[in-house]
Amino acid sequence: MTDTGHRPIPTSKTDCIHDPGCACMQHPDVLYRTIVNGIGDLIVVFDMTGVIHFANRASRSILGCEPDELEGRNVLDFIHPDDHDRALRSLNMNKDFGAAPGLTAFRLLRSDGEAVMVDMTGGHASVDGVDTLFTSTSRINENRAAMQTTLVNLLRGAPLDVALSSVLDIFTWRANGSHIGISWLDGTGARGAISTGIDLDLIGAHPDPDTPWAEGRRTGRTIMDLDLSRLDPHRRQAAHDLGLAAYWIEPVASAVEEPALITVWTAVDRRPPTGHDLGMETARSVVEVILRWAEQQRQLDLAAFHDPLTGLANRNAFFDAVAEIPGGGAVFYCDLDRFKPVNDLHGHAAGDALLQQVAARLIHSVRAGDVVARLGGDEFAIVCPAMTDSDAVTLAQRIRDSIALPFHIQGNLVQVEMSVGLAHDPDSITTTLLDQADRHLYDQKRDR
Repeated sequence: MTDTGHRPIPTSKTDCIHDPGCACMQHPDVLYRTIVNGIGDLIVVFDMTGVIHFANRASRSILGCEPDELEGRNVLDFIHPDDHDRALRSLNMNKDFGAAPGLTAFRLLRSDGEAVMVDMTGGHASVDGVDTLFTSTSRINENRAAMQTTLVNLLRGAPLDVALSSVLDIFTWRANGSHIGISWLDGTGARGAISTGIDLDLIGAHPDPDTPWAEGRRTGRTIMDLDLSRLDPHRRQAAHDLGLAAYWIEPVASAVEEPALITVWTAVDRRPPTGHDLGMETARSVVEVILRWAEQQRQLDLAAFHDPLTGLANRNAFFDAVAEIPGGGAVFYCDLDRFKPVNDLHGHAAGDALLQQVAARLIHSVRAGDVVARLGGDEFAIVCPAMTDSDAVTLAQRIRDSIALPFHIQGNLVQVEMSVGLAHDPDSITTTLLDQADRHLYDQKRDR
């Protein structure tokens, strides 16, 4: 073999130190290019017109193309059109080239047309008197991307399973043979669960007693088992079929009394779940935020359309329901008689208790699908879609008879009556029909 006079790039720091004649020392440009091509960030060098003169090998993973495919093209060809202005400002291409570069997130366009979110920082240099710009670009890490997705989902009011699914992306366990699941109880008492494709029985989706997940919910303490001995035969077999051998159950505080659970399963030939402490810490915080946010939004929605005292629909919800009824039906305006004496004699707490019991009797009197609302004070309203005139008359009398029965309030028998104004139209429920029911109610109270 002919000796070219060049020595190989050293394989260790010691080699380089003890061999001042190595290729690195003789040709530092070789070393620089080797380093630049070896890092994972995309390095691009271009002139003041945006024409690319150099790109490192990270273009393969980030853009899906070879470095020489970038050379000679304009840098803006690889930036999403909606991000051009922001990218130009970040690169200082239009002014202040000497300004300190900052970190900017924007979208690059891969060779297959996919947009990929990246962080970019840039700088300015003069090479042989020629102004040159360079950038260093890296993919946004999975945690940050997952957090961004989580925030977007929350702000858009996504269902809990959608909002929580981004938490699975915080972990990289799917890449090393592990599985993750999240199970929770929401403010309505409904249970939910998501996973990376694992049997829901292995993440505590069902409130079965005498399981590690039941223990986690009961105690709120972390559970970590490195074998399957505590599992019932069904779960043990399900884990075995997936090649899983150890699990980590992490309770997460939420807006309801019962904690949510994050479950991590690891494979037989993988490290124990303890290797994912940082990921679990992040996930626990994010899951708690999502669950508390969702419950707060549910409560706000409830307050916006429900009467807090009786749990009935409020005025807003009533008129919304009326507007959405496609055909005709019946409308009832109802008002308690002799309600004020109850307040005066027994106090406002007794009056509130009476209103709650009245609401319960109204709900019991109507059909499923009818809307009962408290408009305010002792005034109620009912809308019954597709109800015939004769059925409406029957319902009005049933309401009067029900409310006329004595109420047991704080150890006292309380008796009141209810005036009911009724209006019916087989074709449509309009504001005119509502006004008719209101006038009918007024006439009844006037004649008492």
